[in-house]
Amino acid sequence: MVRHLDANIELFKYAYYTGGLLNLEAIPTNKRKISKISKSIFDLEYHRNKGDKETQQIFDELREKILVLGDDIEEHTTKFYVGYKKGFNFAEVHIHKSKLVIFVKANASFKDPKKLTKDISHLGFSVNRKFDVQSKNQISDAMFLIKQSLEGLRK
Repeated sequence: MVRHLDANIELFKYAYYTGGLLNLEAIPTNKRKISKISKSIFDLEYHRNKGDKETQQIFDELREKILVLGDDIEEHTTKFYVGYKKGFNFAEVHIHKSKLVIFVKANASFKDPKKLTKDISHLGFSVNRKFDVQSKNQISDAMFLIKQSLEGLRK
């Protein structure tokens, strides 16, 4: 039995055999007390600090433009990205040292006249297109794509 976060978890090893037989074997565990796991907080500053100063400025400007798209826009962070959603994610911003990698959800009417996005639907994520932003000059193009992703959710 393993004690983790006030829950007792019993560990078993199992094996299937021909004829539909199942063998369960309890795995012995150490009875010593398990120390609490320290949990890192992946907040906005954690993500901002991944980028250099210019990338942080690009992110801040893009973030501001996304948040004014509606009062119903929610911003959240995970270990890997800063997400923007209205029920479902319509944009995920991954901050790298010298660029932002943005993932959006494109529907059938999605337009990408400059062919900035790459189709990633084969990966099975809820978002299905990605593109990079490396300068402030690209923010308007990014917002064009992000707005379409949001509008796709509103339909």
